[in-house]
Amino acid sequence: MITLTSFKTGDDSLYFSTGTGIIGAGRHPEVKEGSKEFIEKAQMLLPQANYLDTALISEPCFLKFYLMTNKKR
Repeated sequence: MITLTSFKTGDDSLYFSTGTGIIGAGRHPEVKEGSKEFIEKAQMLLPQANYLDTALISEPCFLKFYLMTNKKR
């Protein structure tokens, strides 16, 4: 399993289920800009997203996006 975290600020990290990861990748200008663009596009999808308030669950062979916000439903 791989977890990518991206923030509006451009901060970005990548975590692997093996326990390794790349923390602070947003320090690189290309990654920072890519992270910002990813968040902008994800915000456009929020109205179409389903609300979920349970723990994140991974499933083999599935790609899932969890859009976490600080807004109440």
